[in-house]
Amino acid sequence: MNEQALVFGCEGEHLLAVLTPPAPDAPAAAALADVGVVIIVGGPQYRAGSHWQLVQLARAAAQASYTVLRFDYCGMGDSGGQQRDFVAVNSDIAAADGIPSNQAELPFQARMAAAWHAFDRPMLLLLSGDDYTAKEFLEHIGTGVAWKNALKKRPLVLHQVAEADHTFSDNRFGAVVSTHTVRL
Repeated sequence: MNEQALVFGCEGEHLLAVLTPPAPDAPAAAALADVGVVIIVGGPQYRAGSHWQLVQLARAAAQASYTVLRFDYCGMGDSGGQQRDFVAVNSDIAAADGIPSNQAELPFQARMAAAWHAFDRPMLLLLSGDDYTAKEFLEHIGTGVAWKNALKKRPLVLHQVAEADHTFSDNRFGAVVSTHTVRL
């Protein structure tokens, strides 16, 4: 696997990232040249826990011909700056993508719903069953006006893994995450 460390700027801070290009022996790499995966962790985690799962996911996606960028936003992991709440990382994501952030004034849930409805490519929603965050998300999209018909969106692939915890930390479930992600 040919992974490379990257550094990019965001509001005067240095953010660290790892770029994992498609594996040289991956099938149909040219067909996915315009598709990439960005992985961002939503909070502080121990490197051997869910972070290891994200490394495994990035490598599985690269084997399936996707380019993957995973990075630590400000104040997380190896990136500089003050730690931010995951709902306040628009500028970090925009910096990773090289685009200006223009929706910072909207609440996080409204930004997420707008992006969800505007996104017209295949989408994977993978939920763990033993996870209050996933349950709260399903409750929210079931009652929030901005989320109306969110689960009927096409193309949406929904998988619920009943026994998995919030980070899919069991190796069995990590394999499920990688398999469903690269099939998309």
